[in-house]
Amino acid sequence: MTTVANIVNPNLANQLDTGSWLEKGFRELGYDIRTTADRKASGDITIVHGPNYALRGSKGLVLWLDRCWYGNKDEWVSLGWKLDNGARAFATGDENRLLQHIDTGIVEIEPMRHEGKTIALDDFAQTVRASGMLHDTYRGHPAREKHTTTLHGAMLGHQFAVCGSGTCAAQAKLAGLHVLCLDPSNIVHSKLSRWAWAGELAWTQWHRSEIESGKALRCLLDIL
Repeated sequence: MTTVANIVNPNLANQLDTGSWLEKGFRELGYDIRTTADRKASGDITIVHGPNYALRGSKGLVLWLDRCWYGNKDEWVSLGWKLDNGARAFATGDENRLLQHIDTGIVEIEPMRHEGKTIALDDFAQTVRASGMLHDTYRGHPAREKHTTTLHGAMLGHQFAVCGSGTCAAQAKLAGLHVLCLDPSNIVHSKLSRWAWAGELAWTQWHRSEIESGKALRCLLDIL
């Protein structure tokens, strides 16, 4: 039987939650899964939650869970297989998934903006600030700065965004800003049209119910 090591940080409630979703989903598919706080644990499949706790030392077939690009962050996560270049391989499918997300109000693809200022949307490492890139407005990572406006509200009146790593680059692209992202592995880098890119983006993230039922995991296992 294929074994799965589900590594979670026991001090983070969100990882305990998402870990339980994955445990239910893999058990639904008949896999032998164990949830552990041991960073060095491994199985035929190893699951890591986020980039910090266990990702660096993970080897073999690694399923990497991280934040979603859009939707309620308490209900949605992104899931993909870890690649050697630091990126992830995601499930694929047609645009009907994106259309469903639009119809149910989970995401909106706004028209491209043709006037406005430049906003810097920095990551925790302060990549944008360190780069010296010019901007009119600066918004630091929420772990470094307290914000009184939402990200969407902060982007009003801007047509360009300079971003580091993280999800804000994708959110800016969906909001119609022209995005310059300094992280070469960020998901916003694509030669596809914005609509086609958004169609692929819809297959990178999954709702809790899709994970617990095994649907998301079946789609990911199909691309191996």
